[in-house]
Amino acid sequence: MQVLITYMKHKFLQYLSIIGLICLLVLQHAIARAETDTTKPTLEQLVQARKQWTQQSLDGDAHASAKLGALYLSGSLGSPDYVKARTYLKHGATVDLSSLLAYGHLLMHGLGGEVDTATAEEYFKEAASQDSMEGLYLHSKLVLSRKITEVEITSAVKNIYQAAQKGFPPALATMGEFYRTGTFVNLDPAQAIEYYQQAANGGYTEALATIAEMYLFAELEEADIQQAKVMYRQALSEGVKSASYSLAFLLYNQGSLDPDSLNEAFRTAEIAAYAWDERCQYLLGLMYYEGKAIDQDMEKAYFWLDIAASAGVFESHHIRALATDSLTTEQIQSVKLRAKKWFNDNHDRPHKHIFIDNAIHRYK
Repeated sequence: MQVLITYMKHKFLQYLSIIGLICLLVLQHAIARAETDTTKPTLEQLVQARKQWTQQSLDGDAHASAKLGALYLSGSLGSPDYVKARTYLKHGATVDLSSLLAYGHLLMHGLGGEVDTATAEEYFKEAASQDSMEGLYLHSKLVLSRKITEVEITSAVKNIYQAAQKGFPPALATMGEFYRTGTFVNLDPAQAIEYYQQAANGGYTEALATIAEMYLFAELEEADIQQAKVMYRQALSEGVKSASYSLAFLLYNQGSLDPDSLNEAFRTAEIAAYAWDERCQYLLGLMYYEGKAIDQDMEKAYFWLDIAASAGVFESHHIRALATDSLTTEQIQSVKLRAKKWFNDNHDRPHKHIFIDNAIHRYK
């Protein structure tokens, strides 16, 4: 029994870490809005406020420290400064719940200093004692991440359930994952979808793509590709970029005789490819190579397959090699120059790769 619990806990925590980062981003954006949207101060006013709050903080005013920490975390003066945010939020946490949560997030993710999950757990526990559902959820998450007894597991899962019942979206998504995987509860895909949908309704829109996966992967006894496409479209309409490839792939491979499906597949893949989705870059290259959704164009095929290959999409190497049979040496060199220029001009745009670390991504 303990071996099974350990295995499932390890698998599930990979999912939990993503939700933790999402919580931090939501909190960071909320702080940014609070600092900028309500009164819409100018940069000069923010600088003046920073000066005033800094002096008040030095005089021991924890409320001023909370404001300073929020200011540095929000990036309202430029990029977020997690080091200074840590310093001031720690002091602000003595009087302010938002600072308590924010400081816990910084400790948990090692932003502005070393990772310190033990201390983060204590801060989230204190937030939970102040009726924070986020604190309750994150404290339980960290409890589940370390070696614990079955009694502690039961308590942590109960707390996550309580946060979900209060409508906290990450907790709802977590309950969905519990029921989807049979972790800590009996396997129940239908119950999982219900929780995921509630999470999506609460703003955790990534859950829509998860529901689509469940329909696609026959987790409700048999595959429902049509419903999967409906959910992927809904996820995409809510800004879930990861849904682009799945939707485009399904439309392209199911729509061989349907011009509308092929056109939607092409448009979806193209938009995502320009936004640095490497899987869509591969799919777009494949479309140009096969000439099914768009007129065949070996140069454009090579271009996008080359970009995708640089981002670690292994299959791109195979199709790119086949495309070279239709191109001259001069054409290949010309396409490579264009691909390198596009890479250099666009790689600084915010994006995150799936197969490799952004920091080591180079055009080769």
